[in-house]
Amino acid sequence: MDAMDLLIKNLSRLIEKTGISGNEICRRAFVNKNTVTAIMTKKSNPTIRVLMKIAKVLEVDFVDLFEQ
Repeated sequence: MDAMDLLIKNLSRLIEKTGISGNEICRRAFVNKNTVTAIMTKKSNPTIRVLMKIAKVLEVDFVDLFEQ
């Protein structure tokens, strides 16, 4: 499993766990919905800044996004 697969798996798990909608995560993180969609479909590599914003909304550490 590569880093993007791991990221997508963990983001999906954390989003489900928190119950926060994708739209709400984007709103709170000030991230465009298209950006998140592109990340989740492996069409774009996220910046560290975007991942840090998403992690903050999900109330996890940045490194938790890549936890195995």
